[in-house]
Amino acid sequence: MKRILLAEDDNDMRQFLTRALKNAGYDVVSFDNGLSAYERLREEPFALLLSDIVMPEMDGIEPGTARNRTGPRPQGHVHHRVCRGGAQSRQ
Repeated sequence: MKRILLAEDDNDMRQFLTRALKNAGYDVVSFDNGLSAYERLREEPFALLLSDIVMPEMDGIEPGTARNRTGPRPQGHVHHRVCRGGAQSRQ
């Protein structure tokens, strides 16, 4: 089963994505900030890091780039996708 690491600070969105990915047959580990996701990513391999861009402590771009920058690992580089959601008013 492919493992996905999800980093999303919005609780409702994190729960929705976790449920949807699990229903699609993925094993999902989720965190509410980029720093915790990065620490977990350093400990074990994941097929994909899916993260929000704007998050506290460490933005959603940093975990994947920092992990891949540390050099090759036996499990290889992690595929990293970022997204930005949420309603914002336009002026």
